[in-house]
Amino acid sequence: SYEVLGAVIEIASGQTLEAFMTENIFKPLGLEDSYFYLPDEKSDRLPAVYRKVDGVLQLDRPYGEDFPRTTYFHGGGGVRTAPQDILRFARLFLEGGAVDGVRILEAETIAMMLSDHLGEKTPDSWKPSGLSWGFGAAVRYSEDDIGSGTPGQYGWVGGGFAKLWVDPKERLIAYFNFPMDPPGDNELLNEFEERVEAAMTQSYKSP
Repeated sequence: SYEVLGAVIEIASGQTLEAFMTENIFKPLGLEDSYFYLPDEKSDRLPAVYRKVDGVLQLDRPYGEDFPRTTYFHGGGGVRTAPQDILRFARLFLEGGAVDGVRILEAETIAMMLSDHLGEKTPDSWKPSGLSWGFGAAVRYSEDDIGSGTPGQYGWVGGGFAKLWVDPKERLIAYFNFPMDPPGDNELLNEFEERVEAAMTQSYKSP
């Protein structure tokens, strides 16, 4: 569990998870819009969150309204961030653990994270998609039944109807997000992935 890992980091470092990640990840990488709780001066950039009720979108949390600050830092999805920071963080997985000369992880660690750690224990329901599990996210070990994706692709569907994947072979980072809780219909996320793959294929065929 990411919550357990967050607690282990706090015990081992003697810092809160917020302080540890700010000092060791956010600041070194130049992630200027990544926080567990947004500062007041940036609250007006927080989008509204919606919920689907009987097929109709309804407002769940108003624009600019965040959860009250507490001493608990949610390791499994508590960071608020912006697309440019997501892109910069995702580059770690394309650049072997370093971005613009700032090393956060060793290349060997990145390779381990992007490796299949389930093997024969991969759930049968996952096998048609060609997915297994690495460290922290799903990894693609083969093309799925419709031929999308490439082996080595790494990513996951997160809360708030978000999907991020990194494809080292294609040097690709793709991200989709819609502020909805709980996450919405995965068919839209799958269509986004298919369209990205189709656009890449078309661009390769262009003169």
